[in-house]
Amino acid sequence: MTDHTTGPRVATQTAHRRPLLQTLYGKLAAILFGLFLLIGLLYTAWMIRTSQLYLQAVNQKLNINLARRLATERILFSDGRINPRRSPAVPASPAPSRPCRRRGP
Repeated sequence: MTDHTTGPRVATQTAHRRPLLQTLYGKLAAILFGLFLLIGLLYTAWMIRTSQLYLQAVNQKLNINLARRLATERILFSDGRINPRRSPAVPASPAPSRPCRRRGP
């Protein structure tokens, strides 16, 4: 068997590569990537905000009877000011809390 590649080799020229952002396809790809990133960030922010609003609404609906009962049992305001004798005591500073420690691997 003879090898046909033993003849004179012709030097192949490598094409000059331009940076990606200097080509039309590179610019279009960068713009598309930026749009996807922006839309993703806006969607994430919107989902976080609407989730918070939904949880607040659910919390208010669950605690409406408790709030109604507290409002009827205590006179919390008198003349537009907080009634210190009827309102629950508020601590001056919150008690220090320890961080939760995870157990397991």
